[in-house]
Amino acid sequence: MTQPAFNGKLHFVARASGGLMTEVHDRVAWALLQLIRSGVNGCSVVTHPAPNWPEYVEAMRQQRFDIRIETMCTSDIFEESYPKYVLQSNVKLGGGSLGEWLIAEMNALEAPAMQPDAEPTLLKA
Repeated sequence: MTQPAFNGKLHFVARASGGLMTEVHDRVAWALLQLIRSGVNGCSVVTHPAPNWPEYVEAMRQQRFDIRIETMCTSDIFEESYPKYVLQSNVKLGGGSLGEWLIAEMNALEAPAMQPDAEPTLLKA
């Protein structure tokens, strides 16, 4: 998936079920959005590559988000295990740069695949 053409810093306000409102920033904000979107399927380094999932999850837990950690095993000959993170909290989001980021992401998803020497195509709003 193409990264959104968003040049700012991702930040917004989030409230976990029954919790206080808290500000979420940068990669932790991105990770929270991925957890929300993945639902019961959760996220792992296999399904959602990112450099520091354990660090992001710890930061979210400190902000009172309930995240379950499951141990998954690969099905190859090496039989390695890795954590999968599943958000348990109901979360409400708003404010900050969330709207701008989501619009940029939708534009990136709608953009036609670029050929190496192709002219850029503008999308109509």
